[in-house]
Amino acid sequence: MKKFQLLKKTLFVFSIVGSLMMLKACGLFQSDDTLTNGSEAPEFVLPDIQGDSVALSDLKGNIILLDFWASWCQPCRRAHPKLVEVYDRFKDAKFERANSFTIVSISIDEHRDRWLRAIEEDKLSWPHHLSDLKGNRSEVAALYNVRSIPASFLLDHNGVIIGVNPDKNELIRQLEWRLAIN
Repeated sequence: MKKFQLLKKTLFVFSIVGSLMMLKACGLFQSDDTLTNGSEAPEFVLPDIQGDSVALSDLKGNIILLDFWASWCQPCRRAHPKLVEVYDRFKDAKFERANSFTIVSISIDEHRDRWLRAIEEDKLSWPHHLSDLKGNRSEVAALYNVRSIPASFLLDHNGVIIGVNPDKNELIRQLEWRLAIN
C-alpha cells in the first residue's frame, strides 16, 4: 500500500512538472524577464567609440536593429556581411512612420583594440557602435536577457520590439513593410 501511495505522489509531481514544461515550450508560461515582440525595449546608455554616451532614447523615431556581438564570436562575424547588405539597402530609405533605419552594434568585448579592429575588418559602416567593454558582465546584455551571441532585437519607431533574432529575410520583410508608399 505504501508503494502505491509513493507511486501516486511521484506520478502527480511528474505530471505537474511535465505540464509546466509544455506550457513553457508553447510560450504560454514565460518569465517576466523575457523580451518578446510587443515588449518595450529597455532604455540604456552606453559609450560609443569616441567615449560619448549614447542613450537608446536618443534614437527614438528610427527603426533600430540592436545587434549584440563580440569580435571573438565567429558566428557574429559571419553574420556581419548580411547586416552590411541590409543596412546599405535601407539606410537612405523613406519609411511611413520612422525617420530612418539604423543598426546599433552592442559589443560585449573586453578589449577595445580588438573591438575596433573587428568593426574596421567587417566594414561596419553604421554610426552606432557601443560597448562598456565589460564582456560577459555587460549590464545591457543582462538587461536584454542575452544569454548567447549573436542576438538581435528589431525595434519600431516607438521603441517597441517587432523582431527577436530576425534572420536577414525577416529583417528585409519588416523593413519593406514599413517603407513609405510614394
